[in-house]
This record gives sequence, C-alpha cells and structure tokens, in this order.
Amino acid sequence: MHLNIKSKTKGMLVAVLCILSLSIQFFYVEEEPKFVKSVSRFLDSPLSVNAGSVAADITKSEDERITCDVLNLNAQSSSETDLEITCIDPVGIDGQWVYKPDRTFFSGSTCCGWDEFPTWVRDEKSCRQSMTNPDHYTGGEGEFYQQMGGHACTCAAKDFKDEYVWESPMLPKNSFDATETCEKLGDRTVLMIGDSTMQQTASVLMNSLITSKCQAQIKFGLSDNFISPKGERGRRWDKVLRRFPSDIVILAVGAHLQAGDTFKETIDIVLDEIKSMAPNNTTFVFKTQQPGGCTKAVSPLNPADADRAYDYANYKSYNHQHFYQRDLYLLSRLQHHNIPALDMRMLYSRGDAKVGSMNFGEGGKRPDCLHICYPGPLDVVGRLFDQLLDTIGSRSEKDGEAVATKNRK
Repeated sequence: MHLNIKSKTKGMLVAVLCILSLSIQFFYVEEEPKFVKSVSRFLDSPLSVNAGSVAADITKSEDERITCDVLNLNAQSSSETDLEITCIDPVGIDGQWVYKPDRTFFSGSTCCGWDEFPTWVRDEKSCRQSMTNPDHYTGGEGEFYQQMGGHACTCAAKDFKDEYVWESPMLPKNSFDATETCEKLGDRTVLMIGDSTMQQTASVLMNSLITSKCQAQIKFGLSDNFISPKGERGRRWDKVLRRFPSDIVILAVGAHLQAGDTFKETIDIVLDEIKSMAPNNTTFVFKTQQPGGCTKAVSPLNPADADRAYDYANYKSYNHQHFYQRDLYLLSRLQHHNIPALDMRMLYSRGDAKVGSMNFGEGGKRPDCLHICYPGPLDVVGRLFDQLLDTIGSRSEKDGEAVATKNRK
C-alpha cells in the first residue's frame, strides 16, 4: 500500500511538472516574437527581420574572425592597472589611396565657424552662419551646409589640398549618389554619439546628403567617455539616446579613454547595456576611431601597418599608438555580438591630412594629430554610410516597410 501511494504521488508530481512545463513553453512561445524581433540583433544568433530594421547576417567564418589577447600590465599590483590589447586580423584592409588631383568632394562647401576662427566661414552664401549648440545638432535646414569643428579649416590656410581617393573591392562604389542614399534611409533618423572626432564625421555626412535634403535626419550628440563622468563635456551615451530617440544609432569612443582597461571596460559595458535595453526598433552600429598620428605624406603602407610609421614620441602623452589594436578589439566584440561596424580604418594611412601635419616636427606647440582637415579624406564617409544601409537594410519611404537592399534590385 505504501508503494502504491508512493507510485501515485510520483505520478501526480510528473503530471504537475508536465503541465508546468507546457505552461512555461506556451508563455515563451507567446511572448518570444515581441522580444526576439527587437533584440536578437544584439545576440550571437543570426539577425532576425522585423518591421523596424532588416539586417543581413554579418557573421564571419572562424578563419575570418579577429582574435584578441588581453595582457594585464600590472597583474601583481593592487593599484590601478592597465591592459595591453593585442589582436590578429586575418582579413585586414583591402584597398589603397589613389592619387586623383581632379577628384570631386561629395560633402559640399567648406564651413567652419565655432572653434578658433569664429568669424571664418569659407562660403557665406552656403554655410550656416551660427552654431546654436555644437554639443548636439542636426544637418542644416534648407540648403545650408553644417559647420565643422576640430579646427579643420585651418588646413586650407596652410595650402593643404587632398588629392587622393580611397579605392577598395570592399567598397566597390567610387562615386556617391546622395539621392540613392536618402532613398535607402527613407524616413529613419540617425543619431551619431561620440567626441569631437565623431562630430567631424557627422558634419561631413550631413553635408554629403544635403543635395537630396535628408541631412536633417542626421543628428550629432556629444559624449566623450560614454560611461564615466570624469572630464565629460557632454552626457552619458544612453542619456543622449534617451534625449534624442533615433532609428539608427552610430557610436564611437576611445580618444578620451587613456588606459587600455578603461577602453575595454567601456566597450564591454556599453555592449551589455545595449543587450539589456527594453525591446525597441533601434539599430546599433559602432564606428572605428579616428586615427591619431601625423605624417608629411600619404603613407604607402597598408592602413593596417601605417600607424607603425607614426612618430608618437612627439605627443606621447596621448594614447594614439593604441588606437589600431583597440579598433581590432572593438571589431572582435562586434563580431561576437553580431553588430555592424562603420569601419573607417583606411584613415590610418592619412596622417598627412591631420590639422597638425603641416607643421609637424617643427617644434613649438604640440600639433593636433587627431582631427582631420576639411575638405579631406573624411569625405569617404558618405560612401561608407551608403554601404552600411545596404548591410542593415533599406526602408521604403513610400510604405514605411523595411526592405532588404539585396532583394530590391
């Protein structure tokens, strides 16, 4: 009798567990689409299609993935530590800067106004005359071009003229059609969050799109450190996003993060925060850093090797010599999370186009070997942004539906 009761009890427990299992399974099946449609693009599984964004599967085969080793430089010390990041990229950067003295710039008029030349606007009829707030702004309204920061226009006063175009099988288009790019963008908005180097990139992109009048859909928001309030001129990155909700968010951080452990921790925390965000239709993208380093001429080396030729001794208090390995670490993490990148590593070969390149090595004031001359090699961002829209998908402005670019042709 005791055995029968035990048997019946066991049977009842099994039945209850089965019912609970079915209930739980039903709950997740019912709720899964609401979560997976919005968040799975941040996970390790292939990207899914939803009404907010269509993204191609950007995963790479194992032999194409970037691998990184992180060495603790002060492993035996209890004080503040730093990390040395060493990565291997089996694919590298395929392309070169080709000399074309008659090249066309897609980003329009040269406009500078708010840094050290507050009254210097190169083309008064085309340029916006005042910057309301350089910490956050959108593309110029109407036919007015947006201004550049980073002292970019000072290069023209030193007779700098960019006569090189980036050509690469990875970026097959050597031309840029703003109308086509605006059609791919549709009615989506883009928020570019970062420091003054991202501000330069944002202004060039805005000005590249002005002929087709979607430049006002691009916004810049200032965040130097992303998560740390120390020395921050703008806001924490997620506060910028909450203030300016957008369909596509492009992030870039690094120049203000001195220590390697700070950079790694920042990237890892931001990726975790993206992953934990409430379901939404935002597509996240990371941009590689704007390289630091000055040279007198375009580097003949591949961008992957060009930074080794920089004379970092002239500004060794900065962290420019770590940028390339940090970019590789970022790209390796993006591959792991299946998040697309705006890869601008071709700029590592353009140490000649920095604001401080014209008087580099002459002594005196420490040169600015971070910000890029305008007009200059940042003009490539329009073509890269167009390619990015092909990667994450285009939205038809007519019906508001997401349409995979590869299926549109």
